[in-house]
Amino acid sequence: MKPPAPQRYTANHGCYGRENRATAAFRSDGLTDSLAGVMSSQPRDAPRVGGGPVRIDVERVLADIAELAAYREPDEPGSTRRVFRDAHRSGRVWLAARMAEVGLEVETDGAGNLIGTRTGRGAPGAVVTGSHTDTVRGGGRYDGVLGVLGGLEAARALSAAGIELEHDLQVVDFLGEEPNDWGLSCVGSRAVTGGLARADLERTDAHGRTLARALADFGRDPETALTGRWPLPHAFVELHIEQGPVLELAGRAIGVVTGIVGVHRVLVEFAGRRDHAGTMPMDQRHDAACAAAELMLAVEALAQGGGGVGTTGRVEVEPGAMNVVPDRARVWMELRSIDPAWVSERRDAALAAAAAAASRRGVGLSVDVLSDEPPTPMDPQVRGAIDAAARAAGYDPLELASGAEHDTRQIARIARSGLIFVPSLDGRSHCAEEWTDPADLAAGIGVLAATIVGLDRLPPPSPGAVR
Repeated sequence: MKPPAPQRYTANHGCYGRENRATAAFRSDGLTDSLAGVMSSQPRDAPRVGGGPVRIDVERVLADIAELAAYREPDEPGSTRRVFRDAHRSGRVWLAARMAEVGLEVETDGAGNLIGTRTGRGAPGAVVTGSHTDTVRGGGRYDGVLGVLGGLEAARALSAAGIELEHDLQVVDFLGEEPNDWGLSCVGSRAVTGGLARADLERTDAHGRTLARALADFGRDPETALTGRWPLPHAFVELHIEQGPVLELAGRAIGVVTGIVGVHRVLVEFAGRRDHAGTMPMDQRHDAACAAAELMLAVEALAQGGGGVGTTGRVEVEPGAMNVVPDRARVWMELRSIDPAWVSERRDAALAAAAAAASRRGVGLSVDVLSDEPPTPMDPQVRGAIDAAARAAGYDPLELASGAEHDTRQIARIARSGLIFVPSLDGRSHCAEEWTDPADLAAGIGVLAATIVGLDRLPPPSPGAVR
């Protein structure tokens, strides 16, 4: 059953929410006037620019989302479509056909990214948009998918309006954005920015299969994935659901992302002593699980008060029997913040708490840093283009940081990059209940289309302007 649409929001940009308007109209006649007059409670005539109005057909987008959602792993909850699996492969075959129907030139690059290109007038560097169609286990219909199918709809709308771009427009389904069996997210976007290492290809899953073998079985040459950096794009913009409650609570249709949080992940392992749970007195135990519990509560306490979040989302305890004192416990700890100092201070305090718990309980302690990704600011020019497009449409966009990882983080290494957010009902994501109101989908895709036009008109990036 479809979740209920969110209540109508009233803000100074107008009303949006319960009306499921099938078509929204936009114009693209300048960077600060590139999107206008839609998603009010009354329809407006679309201004004609470059041959016709730019119309976003949200019913068509919803139909595409439903068709892609049918490609799912049948024995898993939600819209599960994990990377490299049959459902993911079949969904990409469908997507490639849909790209071709729209008139895009379709190819798969050496890293496994599916790319549809709308040819421009020949200016160097492409304007790139897109996201991913793989999901987490039990995921929803919109995470990543909106950025791909929304990009496809933006390309359709620009073509239908007769609007030519100076640069090629590329719509990309990046390979393997979600964390996978090899513990590596953003596989495709890492590869095209030079961030995929040989050591990554040698990672193994629970069955001993390397990531290199998985790529080969998927029809990609692992060596090409290591060396297949993209030519520098002119600019990049990704449309995504927020996956949190901020926009909905603020009553805003559009979010302009200021940056993507830094993410620090650590595996902490406690080694205690296995004993009989019925005969070993409480004050004589060396309980690894209790030490792990102290760390988990410390992370929760340290992350209170704002500035970031801390999570211990995975725990393993051995031997896992009710009548045995645990001799081993592993805790996967993650800290996220836009402020690097917040992350480093909480990390040090959490590890000090772990060391104190281990000492007090007489258990061993080891720490393995899994990843340390610094915060990634979004490019001011791309942020400006998004903001201008939203305001020209009558929205009051909200600036906010992204607490989730996105392919944008990787592409920002080589190109001016930005992120557009639309609201998520109750902030839910990575679950079957994930939902964004159709009016918000149309608003986001319309802002995306106008942003693409605005980015197309930017001068070339300055040398050294990106990392």
